Amino acid sequence: MSGSAPAPPASPAPAAGASGLLELAVRRIAPDPDQPRTRFEESDIEALAARIRASSLLQPLIVTPNTTHPETGAEFLVLFGERRLRAAARAGRETVPAIVRTDPLPPVQRILLQIEENDERSPLSLYERARAYRRAVELSGLQPAEFARRNRMQPSTLSKYLALARAGGLLAEALAENRIHHLETARAFERLPQRYQQQVLANARKSGEPITISRVERAAAAADAEAEIEAEVEKAFERMAGTAAAPAARGDLPEDPPVRIDVPFSSLRALIRRLGAEPDASPDRARDQLLAILAREIPARDPD
Repeated sequence: MSGSAPAPPASPAPAAGASGLLELAVRRIAPDPDQPRTRFEESDIEALAARIRASSLLQPLIVTPNTTHPETGAEFLVLFGERRLRAAARAGRETVPAIVRTDPLPPVQRILLQIEENDERSPLSLYERARAYRRAVELSGLQPAEFARRNRMQPSTLSKYLALARAGGLLAEALAENRIHHLETARAFERLPQRYQQQVLANARKSGEPITISRVERAAAAADAEAEIEAEVEKAFERMAGTAAAPAARGDLPEDPPVRIDVPFSSLRALIRRLGAEPDASPDRARDQLLAILAREIPARDPD
Protein backbone atom coordinates (compact mmCIF):
# COMPACT_ATOMS: atom_id res chain seq x y z
CA MET A 1 0.00 0.00 0.00
CA SER A 2 1.44 3.32 -1.04
CA GLY A 3 1.93 6.09 1.53
CA SER A 4 1.20 8.89 -0.95
CA ALA A 5 -1.75 11.22 -0.31
CA PRO A 6 -4.96 10.45 -2.18
CA ALA A 7 -5.59 12.43 -5.33
CA PRO A 8 -8.09 15.31 -4.97
CA PRO A 9 -11.54 14.69 -6.42
CA ALA A 10 -11.87 15.62 -10.05
CA SER A 11 -13.61 18.89 -10.87
CA PRO A 12 -17.02 18.45 -12.51
CA ALA A 13 -16.83 18.56 -16.27
CA PRO A 14 -17.92 21.91 -17.71
CA ALA A 15 -21.17 22.07 -19.57
CA ALA A 16 -21.03 21.80 -23.35
CA GLY A 17 -19.96 25.10 -24.86
CA ALA A 18 -18.50 26.41 -21.60
CA SER A 19 -15.12 26.36 -19.86
CA GLY A 20 -14.59 25.26 -16.33
CA LEU A 21 -14.29 27.79 -13.54
CA LEU A 22 -11.47 30.23 -14.26
CA GLU A 23 -9.93 33.18 -12.48
CA LEU A 24 -9.80 36.04 -14.98
CA ALA A 25 -8.19 39.44 -14.61
CA VAL A 26 -10.78 42.21 -14.29
CA ARG A 27 -8.97 44.22 -16.96
CA ARG A 28 -9.66 41.45 -19.50
CA ILE A 29 -13.44 41.79 -19.09
CA ALA A 30 -15.74 44.62 -20.19
CA PRO A 31 -19.47 45.24 -19.79
CA ASP A 32 -21.46 44.34 -22.88
CA PRO A 33 -22.40 47.60 -24.68
CA ASP A 34 -25.64 45.90 -25.77
CA GLN A 35 -26.58 44.92 -22.19
CA PRO A 36 -30.24 45.85 -21.69
CA ARG A 37 -29.75 47.20 -18.18
CA THR A 38 -28.37 50.73 -18.25
CA ARG A 39 -29.26 51.85 -14.71
CA PHE A 40 -27.35 50.38 -11.76
CA GLU A 41 -28.16 51.61 -8.27
CA GLU A 42 -25.02 52.96 -6.64
CA SER A 43 -26.21 51.78 -3.23
CA ASP A 44 -26.49 48.18 -4.52
CA ILE A 45 -23.01 48.27 -6.08
CA GLU A 46 -21.46 49.68 -2.90
CA ALA A 47 -23.24 47.14 -0.66
CA LEU A 48 -22.02 44.24 -2.80
CA ALA A 49 -18.50 45.69 -2.88
CA ALA A 50 -18.53 45.82 0.93
CA ARG A 51 -19.56 42.16 1.13
CA ILE A 52 -16.77 41.22 -1.30
CA ARG A 53 -14.20 43.09 0.81
CA ALA A 54 -15.44 41.34 3.95
CA SER A 55 -15.64 37.76 2.64
CA SER A 56 -13.82 37.66 -0.71
CA LEU A 57 -16.63 35.41 -1.94
CA LEU A 58 -18.11 36.16 -5.35
CA GLN A 59 -20.49 34.20 -7.51
CA PRO A 60 -18.83 33.45 -10.87
CA LEU A 61 -19.54 35.69 -13.84
CA ILE A 62 -20.59 34.22 -17.16
CA VAL A 63 -18.55 35.79 -19.96
CA THR A 64 -18.21 35.29 -23.69
CA PRO A 65 -15.29 35.99 -26.04
CA ASN A 66 -15.50 39.54 -27.38
CA THR A 67 -16.00 39.20 -31.14
CA THR A 68 -18.39 42.14 -31.67
CA HIS A 69 -17.09 45.13 -29.70
CA PRO A 70 -13.33 45.59 -30.25
CA GLU A 71 -13.69 49.23 -29.18
CA THR A 72 -13.90 48.05 -25.56
CA GLY A 73 -10.32 46.75 -25.73
CA ALA A 74 -11.38 43.71 -23.67
CA GLU A 75 -10.94 40.02 -24.40
CA PHE A 76 -14.28 39.06 -22.88
CA LEU A 77 -17.73 40.59 -22.53
CA VAL A 78 -19.98 39.99 -19.56
CA LEU A 79 -22.97 37.87 -20.45
CA PHE A 80 -24.36 37.60 -16.92
CA GLY A 81 -23.01 39.46 -13.87
CA GLU A 82 -22.16 43.06 -14.77
CA ARG A 83 -23.20 44.25 -11.32
CA ARG A 84 -20.75 41.75 -9.76
CA LEU A 85 -17.98 42.93 -12.09
CA ARG A 86 -18.57 46.56 -11.11
CA ALA A 87 -18.63 45.69 -7.41
CA ALA A 88 -15.48 43.55 -7.64
CA ALA A 89 -13.59 46.39 -9.34
CA ARG A 90 -14.79 48.82 -6.67
CA ALA A 91 -13.69 46.39 -3.94
CA GLY A 92 -10.19 46.37 -5.43
CA ARG A 93 -10.28 42.84 -6.79
CA GLU A 94 -7.78 42.22 -9.60
CA THR A 95 -9.35 38.92 -10.63
CA VAL A 96 -12.84 37.45 -10.59
CA PRO A 97 -14.15 33.89 -10.91
CA ALA A 98 -15.70 33.36 -14.31
CA ILE A 99 -17.04 30.72 -16.67
CA VAL A 100 -16.37 31.38 -20.34
CA ARG A 101 -19.18 30.49 -22.69
CA THR A 102 -17.26 29.32 -25.73
CA ASP A 103 -20.04 28.42 -28.15
CA PRO A 104 -20.92 31.12 -30.70
CA LEU A 105 -23.71 33.36 -29.44
CA PRO A 106 -25.17 35.86 -31.93
CA PRO A 107 -25.67 39.37 -30.52
CA VAL A 108 -29.46 39.12 -30.85
CA GLN A 109 -29.61 35.93 -28.78
CA ARG A 110 -27.22 37.48 -26.27
CA ILE A 111 -29.60 40.42 -25.75
CA LEU A 112 -32.65 38.18 -25.40
CA LEU A 113 -30.87 35.97 -22.88
CA GLN A 114 -29.84 39.04 -20.90
CA ILE A 115 -33.44 40.26 -20.82
CA GLU A 116 -34.50 36.93 -19.33
CA GLU A 117 -31.64 36.86 -16.83
CA ASN A 118 -32.33 40.41 -15.66
CA ASP A 119 -36.00 39.63 -15.17
CA GLU A 120 -35.11 36.71 -12.89
CA ARG A 121 -33.03 38.96 -10.63
CA SER A 122 -34.54 42.45 -10.87
CA PRO A 123 -36.91 43.37 -13.71
CA LEU A 124 -35.73 45.84 -16.31
CA SER A 125 -37.37 49.24 -16.50
CA LEU A 126 -39.92 49.74 -19.25
CA TYR A 127 -37.51 52.00 -21.16
CA GLU A 128 -34.59 49.56 -20.84
CA ARG A 129 -36.75 46.74 -22.18
CA ALA A 130 -38.03 48.86 -25.07
CA ARG A 131 -34.54 49.96 -26.08
CA ALA A 132 -33.23 46.39 -25.80
CA TYR A 133 -35.92 45.07 -28.14
CA ARG A 134 -35.22 47.89 -30.59
CA ARG A 135 -31.50 47.04 -30.57
CA ALA A 136 -32.25 43.34 -31.04
CA VAL A 137 -34.53 44.04 -34.00
CA GLU A 138 -31.89 46.31 -35.56
CA LEU A 139 -29.17 43.69 -35.17
CA SER A 140 -31.37 40.94 -36.56
CA GLY A 141 -32.00 42.75 -39.84
CA LEU A 142 -35.57 41.43 -39.75
CA GLN A 143 -38.87 43.23 -40.03
CA PRO A 144 -40.54 43.54 -36.61
CA ALA A 145 -43.34 41.12 -37.49
CA GLU A 146 -40.85 38.43 -38.56
CA PHE A 147 -38.66 39.08 -35.51
CA ALA A 148 -41.73 38.65 -33.26
CA ARG A 149 -42.68 35.39 -34.99
CA ARG A 150 -39.20 33.88 -34.68
CA ASN A 151 -38.92 34.84 -31.01
CA ARG A 152 -42.46 33.87 -29.99
CA MET A 153 -43.62 37.40 -29.24
CA GLN A 154 -46.94 39.05 -29.99
CA PRO A 155 -46.31 41.44 -32.91
CA SER A 156 -48.57 44.08 -31.34
CA THR A 157 -46.60 43.96 -28.08
CA LEU A 158 -43.28 44.30 -29.89
CA SER A 159 -44.68 47.21 -31.91
CA LYS A 160 -45.61 49.03 -28.68
CA TYR A 161 -42.12 48.54 -27.26
CA LEU A 162 -40.50 49.81 -30.45
CA ALA A 163 -42.73 52.90 -30.38
CA LEU A 164 -41.65 53.60 -26.78
CA ALA A 165 -37.99 53.27 -27.74
CA ARG A 166 -38.53 56.08 -30.26
CA ALA A 167 -40.43 58.30 -27.80
CA GLY A 168 -39.39 61.91 -27.37
CA GLY A 169 -40.36 64.88 -25.24
CA LEU A 170 -41.83 64.45 -21.79
CA LEU A 171 -42.65 60.79 -22.35
CA ALA A 172 -38.98 60.06 -22.99
CA GLU A 173 -38.09 61.95 -19.80
CA ALA A 174 -40.61 60.00 -17.74
CA LEU A 175 -39.40 56.70 -19.17
CA ALA A 176 -35.71 57.53 -18.70
CA GLU A 177 -36.42 58.38 -15.05
CA ASN A 178 -38.28 55.06 -14.64
CA ARG A 179 -41.48 56.81 -13.60
CA ILE A 180 -43.74 54.78 -15.91
CA HIS A 181 -43.76 51.00 -15.42
CA HIS A 182 -46.43 49.74 -17.79
CA LEU A 183 -46.98 49.90 -21.54
CA GLU A 184 -50.60 51.05 -21.40
CA THR A 185 -49.76 53.80 -18.91
CA ALA A 186 -47.06 55.09 -21.28
CA ARG A 187 -49.46 55.07 -24.23
CA ALA A 188 -52.13 56.93 -22.24
CA PHE A 189 -49.57 59.49 -21.00
CA GLU A 190 -48.45 60.13 -24.58
CA ARG A 191 -52.04 61.06 -25.56
CA LEU A 192 -52.30 63.77 -22.90
CA PRO A 193 -51.95 67.42 -23.94
CA GLN A 194 -48.45 68.67 -23.16
CA ARG A 195 -49.56 70.90 -20.27
CA TYR A 196 -51.12 67.90 -18.55
CA GLN A 197 -48.06 65.76 -19.23
CA GLN A 198 -45.98 68.45 -17.52
CA GLN A 199 -48.32 68.48 -14.53
CA VAL A 200 -48.42 64.69 -14.12
CA LEU A 201 -44.63 64.38 -14.44
CA ALA A 202 -44.03 67.25 -12.01
CA ASN A 203 -46.32 65.62 -9.44
CA ALA A 204 -44.51 62.29 -9.82
CA ARG A 205 -41.12 63.97 -9.34
CA LYS A 206 -42.37 65.79 -6.26
CA SER A 207 -43.98 62.75 -4.63
CA GLY A 208 -41.39 60.20 -5.73
CA GLU A 209 -44.22 57.88 -6.74
CA PRO A 210 -44.60 56.29 -10.18
CA ILE A 211 -47.03 57.57 -12.78
CA THR A 212 -49.98 55.17 -12.67
CA ILE A 213 -52.80 54.64 -15.14
CA SER A 214 -55.29 56.10 -12.64
CA ARG A 215 -53.28 59.35 -12.40
CA VAL A 216 -53.11 59.59 -16.18
CA GLU A 217 -56.83 58.89 -16.54
CA ARG A 218 -57.67 61.66 -14.03
CA ALA A 219 -55.48 64.06 -16.01
CA ALA A 220 -57.18 62.98 -19.24
CA ALA A 221 -60.60 63.63 -17.71
CA ALA A 222 -59.50 67.11 -16.63
CA ALA A 223 -58.14 67.80 -20.12
CA ASP A 224 -61.44 66.70 -21.67
CA ALA A 225 -63.39 68.95 -19.29
CA GLU A 226 -61.16 71.89 -20.14
CA ALA A 227 -61.68 71.22 -23.85
CA GLU A 228 -65.45 71.33 -23.34
CA ILE A 229 -65.15 74.65 -21.52
CA GLU A 230 -62.94 76.02 -24.29
CA ALA A 231 -65.61 75.00 -26.78
CA GLU A 232 -68.24 76.84 -24.72
CA VAL A 233 -66.06 79.94 -24.70
CA GLU A 234 -65.73 79.81 -28.48
CA LYS A 235 -69.50 79.45 -28.85
CA ALA A 236 -69.97 82.39 -26.50
CA PHE A 237 -67.72 84.53 -28.69
CA GLU A 238 -69.69 83.45 -31.74
CA ARG A 239 -73.00 84.38 -30.06
CA MET A 240 -71.55 87.72 -29.00
CA ALA A 241 -70.44 88.42 -32.56
CA GLY A 242 -73.90 87.50 -33.86
CA THR A 243 -75.63 89.74 -31.31
CA ALA A 244 -73.64 92.76 -32.46
CA ALA A 245 -73.84 91.94 -36.16
CA ALA A 246 -77.64 91.87 -36.47
CA PRO A 247 -78.33 95.54 -35.55
CA ALA A 248 -75.26 96.62 -37.52
CA ALA A 249 -76.76 95.04 -40.63
CA ARG A 250 -79.94 97.15 -40.13
CA GLY A 251 -77.92 100.33 -39.71
CA ASP A 252 -79.32 101.07 -36.25
CA LEU A 253 -76.31 100.02 -34.17
CA PRO A 254 -75.55 102.73 -31.58
CA GLU A 255 -71.98 103.80 -31.07
CA ASP A 256 -70.06 101.31 -28.91
CA PRO A 257 -73.19 99.36 -27.88
CA PRO A 258 -73.35 97.23 -24.72
CA VAL A 259 -73.66 93.50 -25.38
CA ARG A 260 -75.30 91.05 -22.99
CA ILE A 261 -74.28 87.41 -23.15
CA ASP A 262 -74.99 84.53 -20.80
CA VAL A 263 -72.18 81.99 -20.31
CA PRO A 264 -71.53 79.39 -17.61
CA PHE A 265 -69.27 80.49 -14.78
CA SER A 266 -66.80 77.74 -15.76
CA SER A 267 -66.49 79.34 -19.20
CA LEU A 268 -65.92 82.75 -17.65
CA ARG A 269 -63.12 81.31 -15.51
CA ALA A 270 -61.59 79.63 -18.58
CA LEU A 271 -61.66 82.91 -20.50
CA ILE A 272 -59.90 84.76 -17.67
CA ARG A 273 -57.20 82.08 -17.57
CA ARG A 274 -56.72 82.45 -21.32
CA LEU A 275 -56.10 86.13 -20.74
CA GLY A 276 -53.31 85.25 -18.34
CA ALA A 277 -54.88 85.66 -14.89
CA GLU A 278 -56.19 83.41 -12.15
CA PRO A 279 -59.95 84.05 -11.72
CA ASP A 280 -61.56 85.06 -8.44
CA ALA A 281 -63.82 82.55 -6.74
CA SER A 282 -67.23 84.20 -7.06
CA PRO A 283 -69.08 84.87 -10.35
CA ASP A 284 -69.54 88.60 -9.61
CA ARG A 285 -65.89 89.15 -8.74
CA ALA A 286 -64.77 87.09 -11.75
CA ARG A 287 -66.98 89.24 -14.01
CA ASP A 288 -65.48 92.44 -12.58
CA GLN A 289 -62.02 90.96 -12.99
CA LEU A 290 -62.69 90.19 -16.65
CA LEU A 291 -63.94 93.74 -17.25
CA ALA A 292 -60.82 95.15 -15.61
CA ILE A 293 -58.57 92.95 -17.79
CA LEU A 294 -60.41 94.02 -20.93
CA ALA A 295 -60.20 97.67 -19.93
CA ARG A 296 -56.42 97.33 -19.65
CA GLU A 297 -55.93 95.27 -22.79
CA ILE A 298 -58.36 96.99 -25.20
CA PRO A 299 -57.72 100.73 -25.73
CA ALA A 300 -60.72 103.03 -25.42
CA ARG A 301 -62.07 104.40 -28.72
CA ASP A 302 -60.96 107.92 -29.55
CA PRO A 303 -63.84 110.33 -30.03
CA ASP A 304 -64.47 111.39 -33.63
